[in-house]
This record gives sequence, C-alpha cells and structure tokens, in this order.
Amino acid sequence: MNKNELTPDAVLTKFEKSELMERALDLACRAFENPTDDHIDWVANRLGWNFLRGECDQSAVTMH
Repeated sequence: MNKNELTPDAVLTKFEKSELMERALDLACRAFENPTDDHIDWVANRLGWNFLRGECDQSAVTMH
C-alpha cells in the first residue's frame, strides 16, 4: 500500500474513527437482525469510504 494513499485510517483522528464505529454499530443493528462483527466492520469501512467522497451514510447498508 502506498503510504500517501487516501484512506480513512490515514485521514481520520482517533475520535473520528471512534464516532465512525459507533455509527457503524447503530446502522448495522438497524439493518441486520443479528449483526456480526463482520457486518459492523463492513459498514464501518463503507462509512469511511463514503466520508472520503463526501457521500451520505445511507448507502453503507444497502444490500444488493
């Protein structure tokens, strides 16, 4: 991985990451009947990706 790559881990503060994980937990619990750690991690990753692109968090739990 390029050390200059723009990723949530590279640009978010510890507080922002904590807030993102709390939001991911909330969204996962609302979207999935029994969310696993994998669900929550996926939602958190998607929230970070959306954050970097200025997108809303609604698409973080969209199922296809």
